[in-house]
Amino acid sequence: MNIREEIIDAVKREIVGPCPNPNYIDDETREELLLANIHGSPKSRYGAGMLYPQQTGITEPDDTEGTIPTDEGADTEESKLIEERKRSGKFVGEELDEEPVGMANQYLPSAMGFTVRFHSSEQDDNIELIVCSAYYEKGNGKKPKKQINKDGKVEIYQNKQGRTYDLDYWIRRPIKIDPIQLKINALFENDKKSFDQVLKKNAKGEEWLKLRIFNRTTEKDKEENFVTYTFVILNALKAVTDDTRNGDKILFQNELTLTSSNPRLIAPYKERMLASDTDEEQELKLLYRKKRVFAIGHGTSVQWYKNDNGKSEYETVSKIETAVIPVYDLQQVAPTTKVKLSMLELSDLGDWNKAQESLIELRDNYKVWIEKTEASIKSEEFESYKDAAEKNIAKCKDSLLRISKGIDLLLQAEEESDLVKCFRWMNRAMIWQQQRSKVKIRKWIKSGTGANQRLTLEYLDEESQSHEFDTLEEFHKGQYNGKWRPFQLAFVLMNLESIVNPKSKEREIVDLIWFPTGGGKTEAYLGLTAFNIFYRRIQGKKGSNWDYYGGTTVLMRYTLRLLTTQQYERAASLICACDRIRIENKEKREQDLELGELGDEPISIGLWVGGSSTPNEISQARTQLARLKDNPKEEYNFVVMKCPCCGSQIGKVDGANKYDTVSKIVGIQKKDGTNGDVYFKCENSACEYSHHPLPLQVVDESIYESPPTLLLGTVDKFAMIPWKEKAGNLFGFRKSDRERTHRICPPGLIIQDELHLIAGPLGTMVGLYETMVQTLCNNYRKEKPPFISIEKDDFIPPKIVASSATISRAYEQVKNLYAISTREQLNIFPAQGLEFGDTWFSEERSIEESDDNDNIKYPGRKYVGILAPGYPSAQTSIVRAYSSVLQKIKELSVLPDSTKTIDYYWTLLGYFNSIRELGGASSLVYGDIVERLGQIQERELTSKDQKRYLNRVEELTSRISSSQIPEILKKLETSYDSGKNYALDICLATNMVATGVDISRLGLMFIHGQPKTTAEYIQASSRVGRKVPSGPGLIFTLYSSSKPRDKSHYEQFQGYHSRIYSNVEPTSVTPFSINARQRGLHAIWIGLLRHFATGELSHSPVLSDEFEELDPIIRKLISDRCKTIDPDEVNNTSLLITSRIKAWRAEGPDNYGDAANRGILQNEGYYPLLYASSAEVRQEAKERAVPFATSTSMRGVDTESAVRVFTEINAEDE
Repeated sequence: MNIREEIIDAVKREIVGPCPNPNYIDDETREELLLANIHGSPKSRYGAGMLYPQQTGITEPDDTEGTIPTDEGADTEESKLIEERKRSGKFVGEELDEEPVGMANQYLPSAMGFTVRFHSSEQDDNIELIVCSAYYEKGNGKKPKKQINKDGKVEIYQNKQGRTYDLDYWIRRPIKIDPIQLKINALFENDKKSFDQVLKKNAKGEEWLKLRIFNRTTEKDKEENFVTYTFVILNALKAVTDDTRNGDKILFQNELTLTSSNPRLIAPYKERMLASDTDEEQELKLLYRKKRVFAIGHGTSVQWYKNDNGKSEYETVSKIETAVIPVYDLQQVAPTTKVKLSMLELSDLGDWNKAQESLIELRDNYKVWIEKTEASIKSEEFESYKDAAEKNIAKCKDSLLRISKGIDLLLQAEEESDLVKCFRWMNRAMIWQQQRSKVKIRKWIKSGTGANQRLTLEYLDEESQSHEFDTLEEFHKGQYNGKWRPFQLAFVLMNLESIVNPKSKEREIVDLIWFPTGGGKTEAYLGLTAFNIFYRRIQGKKGSNWDYYGGTTVLMRYTLRLLTTQQYERAASLICACDRIRIENKEKREQDLELGELGDEPISIGLWVGGSSTPNEISQARTQLARLKDNPKEEYNFVVMKCPCCGSQIGKVDGANKYDTVSKIVGIQKKDGTNGDVYFKCENSACEYSHHPLPLQVVDESIYESPPTLLLGTVDKFAMIPWKEKAGNLFGFRKSDRERTHRICPPGLIIQDELHLIAGPLGTMVGLYETMVQTLCNNYRKEKPPFISIEKDDFIPPKIVASSATISRAYEQVKNLYAISTREQLNIFPAQGLEFGDTWFSEERSIEESDDNDNIKYPGRKYVGILAPGYPSAQTSIVRAYSSVLQKIKELSVLPDSTKTIDYYWTLLGYFNSIRELGGASSLVYGDIVERLGQIQERELTSKDQKRYLNRVEELTSRISSSQIPEILKKLETSYDSGKNYALDICLATNMVATGVDISRLGLMFIHGQPKTTAEYIQASSRVGRKVPSGPGLIFTLYSSSKPRDKSHYEQFQGYHSRIYSNVEPTSVTPFSINARQRGLHAIWIGLLRHFATGELSHSPVLSDEFEELDPIIRKLISDRCKTIDPDEVNNTSLLITSRIKAWRAEGPDNYGDAANRGILQNEGYYPLLYASSAEVRQEAKERAVPFATSTSMRGVDTESAVRVFTEINAEDE
């Protein structure tokens, strides 16, 4: 049974029809019957695939020109073709008749079809057209309603008085149409403009269903031996004012299919090859040269079916058809496993000699692939793409060179060298975290009452009733456990040189991991994180200088709080693994009377996200913990839900109440004393951390006091750096009393996940603040003041790593974010080959390949488009689609052995582009959808065990509090159980879930309207179907017939999805634009002054000698960065800083201010240097030159626009 196909078929039957039920079938024709009040009239029963009688005027313009701008080839050729003919008038024959296409664009369409190109030079130019259609005829008399009795048998419904419920009905009448044989080159002889054929007349003899073909061939087409024709079927009847009579004229279930026995006859739309194409555009044309567009729909989507020409050949097609509900299987671009790379073997638990052999095999196999790929570009196929192909090969060679450097470092080092030790520790930490992070939360179960009440922890394995984990050796025996995907380890290897050699030029390269979602990017940069932590710590054993190499080592940043909190859980397991290795090393060496090699400071992780998600101060944390212990219904803001080491529950005990005698809150404790910190400690006695505090921090004050090794936070939080004096501790600054006396090593690695989200207004502010963050991370190798130097080559910059699955024109974005000056300073890994997805590290997998059980071996995500103009509103489409899918899944769930598979599709994830749209759908869930489920069950005579009920519905949006997010994520992880089922039925979400949500059981999504960007569309839809082949994704996109952009995507559904990654739009980042400068320039300048200052300037804005010393250095740093990113704004940037200094000198504030504006609000006449623009503040503070309005967030740079209205224009002004 193919569950996805069953669900899609249910949707087609519900929205398009026919949907025959064996109990409601015409005895004579065996066709579908529709009963009033049970099924509804035909017009109200179905919503798509219908052709309506023609309106008196066309209500929408012909939008064939308004095609998707990013779909290369298809829309460009189409729009150019139309424009060229309209300008020149060079049509074949008389004036082109656009009317049928116009009728396809009416609100209630009267026509549907597609446009196709043909090779006119082909001798075999025969095509066959097959048209399917039907109408519904009002039946004579009435038909009785039926029901299921108590015994589960179908019978005629009778009320208490024994009367039947007889209803009006309609019978489906399919129209029998013989296949139409045509010759392409003979269609428009004698300069005919169109070809018409009547396919059906009504009882009055009026033309009803017609086929029309008209010629859209340009003179250029003729010169190149092409012809372009549009094929449409249309309802020729005219609409009248009587809506009932119009309903009788509607044609249903309309289809048009074109086939040819000549595979070379149908031609793809031509792709432009321009000299002005950028390198990236040329590369995309190379990679997608075999994925071609063969048709464009009008009033419907269109699908074509490629011939089996072998992977090396270009696509050809022999069949094109309309698709009212289009379906596209997006092939997986999956990581390869051509080399076995065992984390266990590569670790200190394995055989180093065998490990070295696997590294050599990785390098050699990649080298052979590059050589073969390079040899292939000499063929004629690449003549038009040679420049792009050669550049791609050069990038692959650069990657190979860097990977080889990393391998050589390991091969040439002694087995007991620090480098090899750290590399092997990293591998052990990775397999350990892989084992522990995958463990689902293990609940503490409350039992008994009163004095006998106790808490019992769920077992790891209920069968063996064990709390003990398998050894890593046992865990490694699993098929995928403890195995590197080659691209992950290759990414670590290519960055070894830049980590171990601070003077390496590779440290200035921004390495961007580009891999489709679900490919394992996180594992790659977590591996690099672990190696960086170990290698930095082990430097401390030289002179026992662990303090200098302690502190914060890695900054890991995300854009969304949901993404941040979920990734924190995974990264926390890695940090626990690293810390366990540190403890183990220390204990082992102390037995030999030696010091541990990784120091005494715990390897820890801190979550830095802000007060709405976690407490800002220790006192707040203590207060909240006390409240939770007293009343477990209080809001839980400590984020951590389970022990990252063993999976034991942390936080609120399920079902706890204030009368319980056992702990209501587990895993969180506070130290003694008035200001004792709050910390996490696992209460599972079998856990490695049952006797030590877990190395986790979530309270801002604790993070400042004891900077964590890995600081994980949102980009927004970094806007607080100018406000918080103690934030300097995160960058290595240390104090004695109120003076900064020394500096330890600052963070050496910056990781930015989901780089594509750092764009637009947010990206602009992040790019500006990055000036401050990168400078604070620069290691000027000065342990004593002054900590900064103006000499450009006198510092070690941080290594910057980013990742994304959807990015376009990456160089421009990275340049403006990180101030790289050349394209060579950006490395996108893995480097692309000659076809999309084929990089040796990845491959595009065929959906045609089957396993031994005849199941698809590598299923892709199925995308399904729904546009139903026949329904009265978009809400009706939602209700009908949701209800049919939910009910079908319930019906499938009762089949034998379906529980495990059905779990992937039990929870419907609804994705909305705005909270407003979500709000409307939310009310439908509790009202209309529940009602519609009842109607379907009554209509289909559904047995009791197959009826679907909605018991658990959740929302995942910015409207919910941060404390609820982890809880809802855990609910989403709850699997379907045919016995006691606690799985969610529906979860409605906004773009909060578009990135980073990694819940393998989710397989079903509805996307409401085409998202604003292709990147968002890819990211959102990739939240489902992450566990293949067992749970491949199924995504329905509900398009709106009133939105031209939605309709355009629908009509070009297959063309758009087949080249979806090439349609990703470029992003804009302008950090030194005027709005950004006004809002943030002074903040980064003040932030740098405060944190590089050693004396009073760090805590008070006194213009001392230290200010005069630091100001020119910092101004030059900002100016140099602006010169790299936006040289036209250097002067304006300098002038703005000068004006800010002038105001500062004139006002002479003695305090920097606070981010809540408490000082201003509580003290009249108090004016610090800064006030928070997002918080309440007195009006007079806003009107003064000082304080400066300063952000506490990086969002909202473009919230205001100044508009001037001119009522008259003088001639002098023109």
